[in-house]
Amino acid sequence: MKTLLIREAESVYQWGQRNGGDKELSCWCAITSYELFKRFRRQRLNPTFYKVSDGWNLHCFVSCMGYIVDVTARQFTRDVKTIEVRKTNPDFHWFWQTEENDFVDVYKAQTTAGIQKLLKKWPAHQNPFMVDFKRNRA
Repeated sequence: MKTLLIREAESVYQWGQRNGGDKELSCWCAITSYELFKRFRRQRLNPTFYKVSDGWNLHCFVSCMGYIVDVTARQFTRDVKTIEVRKTNPDFHWFWQTEENDFVDVYKAQTTAGIQKLLKKWPAHQNPFMVDFKRNRA
């Protein structure tokens, strides 16, 4: 199953670059995470969309089948691969926290309506509900 997650993450990474993202897809975490979420939902894989904050920065990623799936984390550190599909967060990076702690706020949703609510105040040019990418869908 990890192979399926990797394949979808690679496809979304390429989709993001075709739609104007840079090599790290900087500032595309909400857009690509929502695209991953939709693709995993279509395959009935029961994904969870995460929005996390360390008080200064915000980040989004998806968890699916016990794996963290992220195609934009490289914008924060070169210690991760361009496309990350991993079981755990052994380095305890703030941007992959799935449980709230003293330093990180964690929000999650499992429905489109829930994600839309999480991203209500997200910058418009980075918000998947405010930008139209339909013309270049993979």
